[in-house]
Amino acid sequence: MFRKPIVDVPQRILVLGATSAIAQEAIRLWAMPGARLYLIGRDRAKLDLVATDARTRGADVVVQAMADFGLMTDAAKTIGAVWQLWDGLDGALIAHGWLPTQAEAQDDPVAIAECIRVNGTTACQWLALLAPLFAAQQQGWLAAISSVAADRGRAKMYVYGAAKALLSHTLEGMRQRLSPAGVRVVDLRPGPVRTPMTAGLTQLPLLVEASVAAQALVTACGAGTRGANGVVYIPGVWWPIMAILRHIPTPLWLKISI
Repeated sequence: MFRKPIVDVPQRILVLGATSAIAQEAIRLWAMPGARLYLIGRDRAKLDLVATDARTRGADVVVQAMADFGLMTDAAKTIGAVWQLWDGLDGALIAHGWLPTQAEAQDDPVAIAECIRVNGTTACQWLALLAPLFAAQQQGWLAAISSVAADRGRAKMYVYGAAKALLSHTLEGMRQRLSPAGVRVVDLRPGPVRTPMTAGLTQLPLLVEASVAAQALVTACGAGTRGANGVVYIPGVWWPIMAILRHIPTPLWLKISI
C-alpha cells in the first residue's frame, strides 16, 4: 500500500510517547547503525524493551521516563539536554495521546480538560520548545500524530477531535513559520489504527495496522518525499473522504450520523 520509507541515512531523532504502538513501529524503521534515538515515555519498563529492540538494530539509544508530559519545566530541561547531547536533532516526533470514548468525556468537564491537555496542549507546548531550535539550525523536521477526527466535529468524537484540531492548527501555523528556515512540519492524520487505544472499539472504518501507519509516517518524514511538509492522511484514501466531509453543508451535516 505504501512505498518503502526513505531511511537510508541515520538520523538523530527525539520521540515523545515512544511506547505508543505507532511510535514503536516507527522506531524499528529508524533504528540502524549510526542512528541516535532519544525515547521518552511514561512506562520505563516498556521503554527499555523498545530501546533494547532498537539497539539490536544498531542504534544508539537514550531513554527517559516522564510521568507527565505537561510539566514544562521538565520538558525544557529535557530539550536542552537532548540538543546538547548530539549537537542538535534531525527530527522530532510527538506521538503521545489518550483516546477517551465520547460518552466518557462529553458531559465531564474534568475529562474534557484532560483530553485536550494530553492530546492537544502538551503536544503544542513541546513543539513550541523545539521550533526555535530547529529554526536556528536551518534544517530538520517536526512531526506530530493528529487524527482525521481533527477535520470536522462529529457527535461521536468531538472531544478528542477538538484536541487534535488544536494540534493540527498549531502545526499548520508552525509550518508557515518554519518553512523559510528550511524546517519541514508534518501533520500526520491517521484514521483508525489497530492499537491498544482502539481495542474494544467497534465499527472502525479503514482500520490499518500500526506497522502500516508507521511506514507511512517514516516515509512522510523522509526528506524529499511527497507530503513531507504538509498534511499526510493515513491511509491516503482519507484525503478525498475528509475533503468531501469538510464541505458538506451544515443543514445536511446535522442529519448525518457518522
